[in-house]
Amino acid sequence: MSSGMDMSDLLALFMEEAEEQLVKLDDGLLQLEKDPGNIEILKEVFRAAHTLKGSSGTMGLSEIAGLTHVMENLLDLLRSGTHTATPEAIDLLLEGTDDLRTLLGQLSRSETMNVDTAALVENLRAMCAAGSNAEPVKIAAESASVSSTIAAPANGIALKLKIADDCLMPGVRAFMIYNALCDYGQVISADPPQENIDDLIAGQEINIVFEPNTESSDQSVLDAIGRLSEIQVLDHRLAGEGEAPAEPQTDIRASDVSCFGILMPKPIAENGIALKVKIAQNCFMPGVRAFMLYNALIDLGQVISANPPQDNIDDLIAGQEINVVFELNADTTEQNILDAIAGLCEVELLEHKFLNESEPVAKSQCSGAISDAPVVPEATIAAKAIQTVRVGVDRLDTLMNLVAELVIDRTRMNQIGNALNLKYENEDLCQGLNETGVHIGRVVTELQEHIMKVRLLPVEQVFSRFPRMVRDLSRKAGKDVELVLEGQETELDRSILEDIVDPLTHLLRNALDHGVETSEERKAAGKSAKSRVILAAMQEENRIIIEVRDDGHGISIEKVKAAALKKGTVSEETLSHMSDEDALQLIFASGVSTAEKVTDISGRGVGMDVVRSNIQGLSGSVEVHTELGKGTRFRINLPLTLAIIQSLVIGVCDKVYVIPLSAVVETFRCRAEDMHSIDGHPAINFRGSVLHLVKLSDVFGIKSVNGITLRCGDVRIRDCGRTNNKSDSDDWITFVVVRTGGLKIGLIVDRLIGEQEVVIKPLGAFFGDIDGIAGATILGDGAVALIIDVGSLGSIFNRRKLERVA
Repeated sequence: MSSGMDMSDLLALFMEEAEEQLVKLDDGLLQLEKDPGNIEILKEVFRAAHTLKGSSGTMGLSEIAGLTHVMENLLDLLRSGTHTATPEAIDLLLEGTDDLRTLLGQLSRSETMNVDTAALVENLRAMCAAGSNAEPVKIAAESASVSSTIAAPANGIALKLKIADDCLMPGVRAFMIYNALCDYGQVISADPPQENIDDLIAGQEINIVFEPNTESSDQSVLDAIGRLSEIQVLDHRLAGEGEAPAEPQTDIRASDVSCFGILMPKPIAENGIALKVKIAQNCFMPGVRAFMLYNALIDLGQVISANPPQDNIDDLIAGQEINVVFELNADTTEQNILDAIAGLCEVELLEHKFLNESEPVAKSQCSGAISDAPVVPEATIAAKAIQTVRVGVDRLDTLMNLVAELVIDRTRMNQIGNALNLKYENEDLCQGLNETGVHIGRVVTELQEHIMKVRLLPVEQVFSRFPRMVRDLSRKAGKDVELVLEGQETELDRSILEDIVDPLTHLLRNALDHGVETSEERKAAGKSAKSRVILAAMQEENRIIIEVRDDGHGISIEKVKAAALKKGTVSEETLSHMSDEDALQLIFASGVSTAEKVTDISGRGVGMDVVRSNIQGLSGSVEVHTELGKGTRFRINLPLTLAIIQSLVIGVCDKVYVIPLSAVVETFRCRAEDMHSIDGHPAINFRGSVLHLVKLSDVFGIKSVNGITLRCGDVRIRDCGRTNNKSDSDDWITFVVVRTGGLKIGLIVDRLIGEQEVVIKPLGAFFGDIDGIAGATILGDGAVALIIDVGSLGSIFNRRKLERVA
């Protein structure tokens, strides 16, 4: 690799790609458990493990490479059909992904990678050995000379190798040995052990007992080792041989056919493809990109020869060309090869030539342009190479903040323009300013939409972590549960996506623990033995809806009431006034749980409280619907983004506030005499149901500027914003109907100013958390307005109502 490279950039790129491979491993293993014989899934999982092993080995991370190598051995046996993907095998492999994720976490925090994987490695090796006809043969460690003999297995080969005395990275060279052998069979034993390759030193000897695959010859194994630099074959013993040959024959390149300057055997050339690829000029990790190239080809055939050689990939530099001669599998097409290379970042296909019997290739044909060959159009290849660009999250946040400032200025410019038009209606300058303002507003709006789209990510990135969790928890609870994911392509703002993980985790854990039943209980109730839990996402206008549904036994309202009463959350008198819908909301109260016993999954009564508070913190709401014997549905309502929102601007006394438009149901006016008192709180009969009212001036402690007081029974309602001297009965009251969770309340305001797009600004640590306030914004006239937290107001209202009734 190039010497002037920033290692922090290399590590960041490795961490990102390693996480992608771990996700593929987890997803693939879960699919494999359901369909053990699916060879395509096996290939995908094996390829992910192979890629992770190679990239971690190139980075010198022997802890990760060693564990992945043992996992890869088992995956190779599953792929070859020697072993079956039993639940026990999947358990071990998933345990391996957990340890790998822990190691990566320690690496990202710059901690020492220290995970005890000895027991897991032993179990993986034992499973690999189970059912194998070959008896493991250990090679005794010898300081002996080159002429000493080593025992070989009945159908294998024993190798004595030595790392060069001047080798700078002996651990990496040892890893390359095992990596080169993995495609030819299975390592039975090694001394020193494979997991200790990071302790190797230059000049050290390595003894390996290796069992080739049925299709691999002894010579192919020797050839694979012979192509590695800084590795010397001291001795080897083939099955059935008495004396070891003095020197292995490793040259496979003598032939009479050449393409792109590479010699190759003619029979292979007639059944292969010659490739000329180039590493991008700005590539940070050319060695890793070259490794990914070879890894992408691993399931499509066999690399016969390459220039530069494969074992020198760590010496590659950015912008370098690589020439490869490749022998295709019987079921591999030319397009498969082209697609595999096109899917790689920072790797460009310059030329390729498909070699067949009807068109023998001469040296002159391939040394220059090959316009007669079926080449992918250069423009298409280039487009694929630059189709995506990785951008840091901090840069996106900076762009979003700048766009937010433009939105504020756009509103301010429109307001100034309107004021000037009223004062200087016929002035040409005002007209020109107005036209320019409209154009700038249109550009800012389009820029805002595109930046917001860039910040959107599919919810699949969150949903993908739950199948593994559901699988493990359902096995622990002894339940047969199928998790169904729907709408994974639905997109959500990155900042919101990160914060919905905990709420969804709590909802799924509750569904598994005391939502769905055991197979026996379901059969007794006439249901199918397998439970279904559905995690779904969908978009409704400018809102994202996420649902967690199960087909379990539902929530008992009576149990909820009993749990809340036992916890002291409510009194008996309060419960007697509650409807079933209001009582169901008590599951969100802290400490309330209907679980009969506390488990390590749920039952402590804190999860649902976390769900509601977290969702409300995202300017969202959560509703619950249940039916005994049929199941429960939690419905989470979220905004697309938290940066810029549509809002309703209202006035309370002489103050201006902003209500997120997503929470507004409608606005309404009523006369004072239409108001009633219920449990000491103002309310009206609104479309056939009771609508409780909340006076915002009372909530925020704003004093009247008019001194007008309206009376309604025993409820005193002050400062309704009337400036005339009419009697109380003639006054109209304006209120905004908002929804929070399953609750509708009316917010009494003095005036409605209008709708406006506003930018949310946090209040900062100095102010802390203020009940009922979600943040602040700057209006078009430069004034600061507070944004009302509707969810928090709902909690305040419920708390005061319960206190009043009690």
